[in-house]
Amino acid sequence: MSRSRNVRHSMPAELLASNKLTAKRYRFFHPYEQKYRSSASLTGNQIRIYSSTPTSNKRSQLESEDSQRSQASTAKSSQRSPQKNQQEQKKQLPSILEDEQCIEARNKYMGQENPTFEEEDPEFLKVFVEHMKAYTLDCASKEQYEEGNQANILTQNLIEKLHSIKNSYQKSEDEKIEYQKKADAQKEKWKQELDEYDQQTQERLKALEEKQQEEIDKFNNGWDEDTMRKYRKPSGQLLNLWRMEKFLAKQKQFEEAERIHGEAERMSAAEQKQAQANVEKDYKMKLDKLEKKHQQEKEKLFKECEAGKNVIITRQSKEEMQLLNRETVVNFKSQEAPRKNSPQKECGTRDLQKKKYSQPSVSFQFPTTLPPLNPPVQQKNKEENNEKKEDKEEQKKEQEKDNQQKEKQENEGEPKKSSSSSSSSSSSSSSAENSPRKSEKSSSRSEPEMKDEETATPEQNPDEK
Repeated sequence: MSRSRNVRHSMPAELLASNKLTAKRYRFFHPYEQKYRSSASLTGNQIRIYSSTPTSNKRSQLESEDSQRSQASTAKSSQRSPQKNQQEQKKQLPSILEDEQCIEARNKYMGQENPTFEEEDPEFLKVFVEHMKAYTLDCASKEQYEEGNQANILTQNLIEKLHSIKNSYQKSEDEKIEYQKKADAQKEKWKQELDEYDQQTQERLKALEEKQQEEIDKFNNGWDEDTMRKYRKPSGQLLNLWRMEKFLAKQKQFEEAERIHGEAERMSAAEQKQAQANVEKDYKMKLDKLEKKHQQEKEKLFKECEAGKNVIITRQSKEEMQLLNRETVVNFKSQEAPRKNSPQKECGTRDLQKKKYSQPSVSFQFPTTLPPLNPPVQQKNKEENNEKKEDKEEQKKEQEKDNQQKEKQENEGEPKKSSSSSSSSSSSSSSAENSPRKSEKSSSRSEPEMKDEETATPEQNPDEK
């Protein structure tokens, strides 16, 4: 055998090429050639023929080349290690046929008629059905047909059980969705009902407020001139003073008439003030009574609306309890079907019209009523206007005093007649100071009286002489 090897080893390259020998066949002929040509598949023309006794240098060279190749191969193997590890891990995974729990369940349910699997978890049933499918095929491959038939029947029972679980869960989910839709619709209906009732309450309240405002406007407009006339009746004492004043004026007793006139004016002002206070008192009392009535009407309306709303809320609460009971039933049904097996987963007002009066002419008819009174609604504006008028009158009187003083200084050298006229003017100015609120009517009366006094002084002078 050794001889034949040497012969074959010493065959020339041409002969190897002609025989079409490959490196794969030739590498078994010599140990060094086997290492050197382990990764190549060469033709005979490319093969180097070594002698049967290689030298030490060649041997060391070949060993170094072999070490380099081994290092390169280890590096490549380290790069490919993750993939190999994954493959090894896959190979190391146990077969589903070796699962102990599945084997225990198989031994338990095999041979039973119509097993219910109530004690088993649905997730385990999914694994168990795969185990039984594999076990059925394993029995068929081993020609264990009776065992395979029982396994197939158990597999079909498992599939039906999983379908029933899925269908029951789907049904419970559909019921839950349907219930949720009805519950949302019912809640929206309740909310809409309360909103409509609140809107009706606001409309009733608005109508009541408009009605009350019309009553207040009518009440304010009722305090017109006709209503004020009954408060302007003068007292009997004031009427007597007015009669006496006119009588003295007819008798040309002007000094006494002036005194009576001033007294009558003071009494008239006092009675006017009292009448104005009576007007305001009556106005406030009647207005308070009207406002109290309006407040009672509002409170009554609020109570009625609140009672009606409470009735609606009570009825809705009962319906909500029924809805919650239904929800409890639906949730209980959904819990019976485990969620783990679910598929991949919802007045018009009118203004006050004041009557305008013309300025009365000088006559001896005494008045029958008090001076005009202001309506309480416009009393504040009237007081402000009176204050402004009083300020203007005071300024006017101060100017008159200054003018009178200048006239006195200019008329110091004139005769006694001028002095008497100046004294009468000073007396008239003093009387004007005592009665600052004298009306235009009284001022128009005082002018002819002053003229009469001036004409009467020359008649009295001869008697004095």
